[in-house]
Amino acid sequence: MFRIYFDLCCLGRPFDDQTQTRIKLETEAVVAILCHIEAGRWEWVGSHALEIENEDNADINRRERLEELLSLVNEMLPLTEADRLRVDDLRGLGIKDMDAYHIAVAERAKCALFLTTDNRLLRKAERHGKLIRVLVKNPLDWLKGIS
Repeated sequence: MFRIYFDLCCLGRPFDDQTQTRIKLETEAVVAILCHIEAGRWEWVGSHALEIENEDNADINRRERLEELLSLVNEMLPLTEADRLRVDDLRGLGIKDMDAYHIAVAERAKCALFLTTDNRLLRKAERHGKLIRVLVKNPLDWLKGIS
């Protein structure tokens, strides 16, 4: 089964200001991918890092909407000591804490794809692609690439 991990900024796209073209297109891509997951074509893997990151969201409405969305994850994984060790390696590449946790779990879960809308993370992942054991892509770019 094709396994996908979304970071929180990617999952939040449908709740962002849709008047910007980029945000609207990325939202459509995220929704399309979620439809494939719902149809059973792909599997959505998440982690408790997503829940922890979402708890820090000051926007209560957005936080609750993301909680509802996270309830649809096919497999929710706990954080492990191995993840924490891998996070240290990823931090050494300049990847921020929560992003590093998400990538570490996606790698451990043998996800084929890690989706993010974070440009900084995308650039770092491209720069260090051989050291990251999961493909890191923007959802729109990835969908365009497989069409």
